[in-house]
Amino acid sequence: MMSEPTYTTGPSTQPSFTKPPHTEIPHSQAPLALDHAPWMDLSTQISSLGTRMEEFVVISDTRFYSMEDRMDQYQASFTSQLSIFSRGLSVLRIAWRVSMRI
Repeated sequence: MMSEPTYTTGPSTQPSFTKPPHTEIPHSQAPLALDHAPWMDLSTQISSLGTRMEEFVVISDTRFYSMEDRMDQYQASFTSQLSIFSRGLSVLRIAWRVSMRI
């Protein structure tokens, strides 16, 4: 059980705090002792980290391909619009040349 710092009013107008005494954790409340070697916990953590990294790679890979698809769609749309603009410009050039002959 932890005790909170106590708040007291000192002789001046400024409040003062007193540090609580150090308290020992009773053995019954201490964390349970591990019945296996500490490296086994480390191995489990490394394995878990590896799994998380694999999940992150899959998510990143999915986002990359999604972004790549959007860029392809944008490029196709841009190319289509550019083609329409180019055809319109060609029609205007022909009309201008015809009007210059008159």
